[in-house]
Amino acid sequence: MQVKVTDGIKGLVPSLHLADVILKQPEKKYNIGDEVKCRVLECNPEGKKLILTLKKSLVQSKLPILSNYEDAKPGLVTHGFVVCAREFGCIVKFYNDVKGLVPKNELSSEPVSCPDKVFHEGQVINVPMLCLVFECKREICH
Repeated sequence: MQVKVTDGIKGLVPSLHLADVILKQPEKKYNIGDEVKCRVLECNPEGKKLILTLKKSLVQSKLPILSNYEDAKPGLVTHGFVVCAREFGCIVKFYNDVKGLVPKNELSSEPVSCPDKVFHEGQVINVPMLCLVFECKREICH
């Protein structure tokens, strides 16, 4: 879905970010001309790309935004969304294309034996930085 931010600036809302739940028929929720409240996920001035989210849990979050790896300090708790869930844990994405792995033993206070059965792509979760493992330029889920 495209969103007009201002005259001359449009942003893209990927289908995964139209709501906190996957919408089978987004046209029933959104109409052309509707005003919506978004949050910027990624901004690429060189590529003239603006990626937005309409997920209410991200738009209304009062938690700090993680938009670079240097800010991922122990003790920080923030929202991220699941990119993929596998047997070893969840790959979680934050703002500005920052990604990390939450190992399965850190996903919940209760044991999670099969993260791919409990978590789904696009799900927003609280992530404490103590448990996040960053993978530099290595794609685990593809």
